[in-house]
Amino acid sequence: MVEVADRKTMTWEQLRDELTAVGQKVRQFKFPGEHIIEDYPIGGRNRGMCKLTVEWKKGKWRPVSQTTNKFGVWCKPKAGTYRGGFGAVCVPPEGYAGWFYADDHSVGILHVANKGIVLSECPWQSVQRQASSTKISEDTYHAEADPRAVIKAFDIWQQHRRAMRDNIIHNHPATTPGVE
Repeated sequence: MVEVADRKTMTWEQLRDELTAVGQKVRQFKFPGEHIIEDYPIGGRNRGMCKLTVEWKKGKWRPVSQTTNKFGVWCKPKAGTYRGGFGAVCVPPEGYAGWFYADDHSVGILHVANKGIVLSECPWQSVQRQASSTKISEDTYHAEADPRAVIKAFDIWQQHRRAMRDNIIHNHPATTPGVE
């Protein structure tokens, strides 16, 4: 991510540059339908295998891992929490497999231990496109529209996130059975 003291002060150009760099990095990833880590710690001094997959249901996805026991038999799969947005098994060039995700607010990689890295994060949860007024009881509350530069930066972030998702779906259709 671009190092800015306050991400909300980023210009749309800085955000675009950050997302372009993230997009170039993501294009180097492999997106298999599943990935098996051959030498994975399974407890104590024992090593086994760990299979990474993604499960889709009603437009949401969740990461799923499955390990072998010390005898080499596959254990019951362990599934994470369903998430909105997009997810796929990924293997970055560095070789640390995990799950790539792109939701409305961030793009990153989850690793098997549920630790991950954020590649880019949207500085705003949402934007106020128009001024508005709301009356509650006797009081009226006013919300000013966000500056055009903020709205433009927010829209650029969303466009780049969708472009990354669409690129993965187009180039690796087997990884995304739950996405039309």
